[in-house]
Formats: sequence, structure tokens, C-alpha cells
Amino acid sequence: MITLLRTLTRKSPLKFGKYADCVVQHVLDMYLEGPSLLVWYYYNVKGISFNEDILNELGITDWLIIDKPGKNPAMVYAWKDQTLSEKDRLFLNNRVKHNRAKHKNISRNMKSGQIFSADTMRNRNQGNKTKTL
Repeated sequence: MITLLRTLTRKSPLKFGKYADCVVQHVLDMYLEGPSLLVWYYYNVKGISFNEDILNELGITDWLIIDKPGKNPAMVYAWKDQTLSEKDRLFLNNRVKHNRAKHKNISRNMKSGQIFSADTMRNRNQGNKTKTL
């Protein structure tokens, strides 16, 4: 069995996920979403690890470090409790709730049978006023 482990540095491209075309440093520079995303990758993706300096910057030290290759999704919550302030935790939770509500509304519209023509969708995306649907 061949074990593959990518140890990412600041200049390494992610090549997977939402920011596949970004390097690790650009993701780190995002306000709060970037570091929490990298922590999620560290704990949930088997073959991904980071340099020691990146782990220190993310706040993953001592008992928060896990053996790689391997994963431990429950450690994300331990990291949040140890490193994030109450304000930052509330910000992340509200963002997750907002995204869930948005996707729920989209699926509700699809279940109700609202199917829009290509012309209607193009007009809505371009900001043109349309008749009520």
C-alpha cells in the first residue's frame, strides 16, 4: 500500500477544494474563512499536512497535532474552542446558518416546480426588471 502525504508550504497550490487555484498564503490572508478552512482540511483530509510554521500560525500546537496520514474531524471543534474568540465563533456560526438557509430556499423553489426559462434567468442576472413570477 502506497501512502501519499502532501506537506504544504506557503507557496504550495492547494489543487483541491473551493480555492484549488490559490496558494496556501492567499488562503491564510483571508480574514477568518481562510484559516478555518485550512484547519478543516488538516483534520478532515487524510493526505494533507502543513509545515510547522503554518500549523503554528493556525494555532495547531501540542495536543492538537494529529498523526498523518490520517484524519480526526472531531478535533476541529477542539481547535475552535481553544483558538477562536467568542466573537469569531459567532461570526462563523452565523455564516454557516446563512448558507444553509440559502440552500434550503433554493431547494424549496425547485420542489415547488418553479422552472424558469433561459431568457427569464438571463434578465434576472443582468438586473433587468421582469414581471412578477
